[in-house]
Amino acid sequence: MMKRFWLLLALSAFTCAALACAEDPPPPIEEEPQVPRPQPALAADPEPTPTEVPIPEDFAAEAERDISTSDLRAQLDALEQEITMDK
Repeated sequence: MMKRFWLLLALSAFTCAALACAEDPPPPIEEEPQVPRPQPALAADPEPTPTEVPIPEDFAAEAERDISTSDLRAQLDALEQEITMDK
């Protein structure tokens, strides 16, 4: 009788183990979709070289030609207005 008990117990344990392993594995955890990071905006034009950057000497001849002492204030106001429009 004791032998039959252990045999039924072993058979029950084996059946439970077999049924537990027969189940489909859980579905893999889905990761959140990767959102592409925005790329930094590339400059339309490359950085100017030192020879391309204007310096005050580049404008000296034009200033001497266009600006006189009589219209200095008007020219200055025009330049200030031009600068504020660029912003």
